[in-house]
Amino acid sequence: MRRLFLFLIPILIISCQPAVDLEKARQEVLELHNKQREYHVEEMPEDFVNLMTDDFISVNRGVISSPTKEESIRRFEGYFGMVEFEKWDDLSEPVIRFSEDGK
Repeated sequence: MRRLFLFLIPILIISCQPAVDLEKARQEVLELHNKQREYHVEEMPEDFVNLMTDDFISVNRGVISSPTKEESIRRFEGYFGMVEFEKWDDLSEPVIRFSEDGK
């Protein structure tokens, strides 16, 4: 009986975890996508950088770095100063996929 109990505990713990709302998660990703578009077209480097996590990692020309927010803002100020966006349209709906368990 004890073995059966020990076997059932992990199953119960796993089954009690809250379900992930994949549609809500999909909408959150689309919202971020749309904000990135807006911040590029409107040349808003600080707002764009604020979308990044505190542990953001940059990979550029084979170099891996962890720039500060201030460094990233300066980088995007320079980038936005060199380009002009006429428009940004998706040619097709963005592909957003999640694992079946939402993790």
